[in-house]
Amino acid sequence: MSSPTKQFASIPELLSCLGRNVVNRKLMYDLCLTSKSFNASFTPFLYAEFWIRSTNAQFLVENVQLLLGNSSLKCTKGLDVAIRPYSRLDTGHDEGTLSELYNKGVQALLMSMPELTHFTYVLPPNPLRSVNGSSVNIAGKQRHSPQPPYQLFIRIVLSFDR
Repeated sequence: MSSPTKQFASIPELLSCLGRNVVNRKLMYDLCLTSKSFNASFTPFLYAEFWIRSTNAQFLVENVQLLLGNSSLKCTKGLDVAIRPYSRLDTGHDEGTLSELYNKGVQALLMSMPELTHFTYVLPPNPLRSVNGSSVNIAGKQRHSPQPPYQLFIRIVLSFDR
């Protein structure tokens, strides 16, 4: 007779239930490293959401091929990108080139995620520009924005069915 641990690990429904309820990404990563069967069961949960922030955006510039070579991206259902502009000027690229590299990297990632159903791209304000106070016509009513300087965030969210 096999041990209770082996019995648990051999029931895909139980592993799937556990995977859906683990919210700690470090724990999910550790579960992936436990065994081959755990890796196969928990990798889709670990890669279900992929976030790119200023702290890891260098991969889009320096290591995009390493990212694209990760076969686990096929499990990704949501990609969330929020990079502060000019946050990684230490790469040696000017602002325009850096933006172009970020865009190309994100485009390449999107092509590597066949299960993607949700994409969010947050374009933070440019710190060198701000919006001055002005009036805007919204729904037939004149609105006045506060006086300068205020910055706007642009958030693009796409959800789609495959």
